[in-house]
Amino acid sequence: MQFELQTPFSELRAQKAIIVYATPGGQLHMAYQHDILATEQGAVLGPGQQVTEQLIQAMQHMNGLRQEQLTLLPPEIIAISGKRIAWTVPGRVRPMALRSNNRSVQAFDGVPLPHPHLLFIAGPGTLHVYALGSSDRPQGDTPLYRAPYMNIFINNQMCRGTVPLPQDPNISQLAQYEDLFFLSNSTGGDVFLPDTIASYQHLLELCQERGHFDPQWLVPTGQTLGDVIQGSRL
Repeated sequence: MQFELQTPFSELRAQKAIIVYATPGGQLHMAYQHDILATEQGAVLGPGQQVTEQLIQAMQHMNGLRQEQLTLLPPEIIAISGKRIAWTVPGRVRPMALRSNNRSVQAFDGVPLPHPHLLFIAGPGTLHVYALGSSDRPQGDTPLYRAPYMNIFINNQMCRGTVPLPQDPNISQLAQYEDLFFLSNSTGGDVFLPDTIASYQHLLELCQERGHFDPQWLVPTGQTLGDVIQGSRL
């Protein structure tokens, strides 16, 4: 097939053509893409290939046809990008799954206890957990604290073990992340504690006795929310 090509922009050149095939009754049936080839006789169509999803998406973006929907963010969301989400988890009384060789710690498995206010940052297959000193919405200069739990590395990342953390976090999964963290067995590792608290067992006993989590039981990370958000490249 030979044809004449005209474009409204002198710097642009026709590269592909899409031919839509229909039945005699006019029902659209399939579409093929063809490279436009320059020959001595003029422009001709190359062999047809099935239209790819990649080409369709590129056309939508080029012509402004693709309209991205706005997403309503819940108030606990602090920051969000295409790959990571940061949100606050209010401190409250809830059970936690524990697996410890220390019988005194193991005794608290599944026992509802008060927890501090937390900051979760989810990435592809990862979860970082920090503690907050108050229920106020954190700002860039808000100091962050060590999350007082087992299974937290020194870089504040959760040791996932066999926990199936999502590879593509989104805001519909916030409750799922919290369940994965609190209801998956914490099996070991050092818990960051201030000098006034002798052991993790002691911390659990204080939580049970007082009925609330005292921010004085937290250990500073030396970082602010701004430091962490910028460092994680959300």
